[in-house]
Amino acid sequence: MRLQNTLKNEIFISGQGLHTGRNINMRLIPAPAETGVVFIRTDKGSIRIKAAVSSVSDTTFATTLASEGVKIGTVEHLL
Repeated sequence: MRLQNTLKNEIFISGQGLHTGRNINMRLIPAPAETGVVFIRTDKGSIRIKAAVSSVSDTTFATTLASEGVKIGTVEHLL
């Protein structure tokens, strides 16, 4: 069995995007066992992007994950 952790409570964060300067809102939500870290782009139709090596689309200057043509960048700062 792998050691796993999850959040105890939901966390809400708002601020400015590091590279875009746009206002962002982010929620971190506890997940069931074996879920792993999953990013959901609610501004792009709720596309789910799993934090996995298979989701990495670029590592130039920052780590970018992608799924179904939707990307999320600089994820290493959260992970």
